[in-house]
Amino acid sequence: MKFIKIIFLLSSIIGFSQKTIKLRDVSFMIPSIFTHTVKENIDMDYDLFYENGRISIDSTNAEHFPKIAYQYYENPGSTEDAEIVLKRLNEIMSKDFKQDTLIIDKENDLSIAKYNIMGNDLYEIKSLGKNGWINIVYTDSPENNTKNLNIIKEIAYSIKHKEKYNADYKEAMNKSGNSSKLFIISLFFLLLVTGIRKLKNIKST
Repeated sequence: MKFIKIIFLLSSIIGFSQKTIKLRDVSFMIPSIFTHTVKENIDMDYDLFYENGRISIDSTNAEHFPKIAYQYYENPGSTEDAEIVLKRLNEIMSKDFKQDTLIIDKENDLSIAKYNIMGNDLYEIKSLGKNGWINIVYTDSPENNTKNLNIIKEIAYSIKHKEKYNADYKEAMNKSGNSSKLFIISLFFLLLVTGIRKLKNIKST
């Protein structure tokens, strides 16, 4: 999966220039053609910090596609499995609209979903970080399907949280996994050496 991430990042550098959108605790890259950013942050009955906004090609055709919208919710301290969290978040949208595609990359704590709503394609990224999660929506007409899928993947894998989701747990699991590998390798060599010694003893008798 890391190899796939590298490929997408390289293609984003080669394919088109990008600009960075920086929020309080996370950043992501978008195609440089999107130049008009409206930061909304409308008050709502929600007890956690959030940032939201819209991004379009320019201010004169903000109602036309393609366009991007984002929401960042601060929700620190979550330790639940990333795949479970992402499935639950995607189920909220899928209750009202049928998904054409759902990709959950639990290694990178993100998901990509695709919907067709009122004749237009809507791509939705969800990415988890230690202090919260970001939701990015990209909308365009279906005729640009192939190009847009590549763009949305490039955006998804450009997301940088200040701290990774559930980092302490992952580090502990990696250490445990490395210890298990070391034990298996040590056991293999022990059996190999024991076998060679027995073979030598048999030959000497």
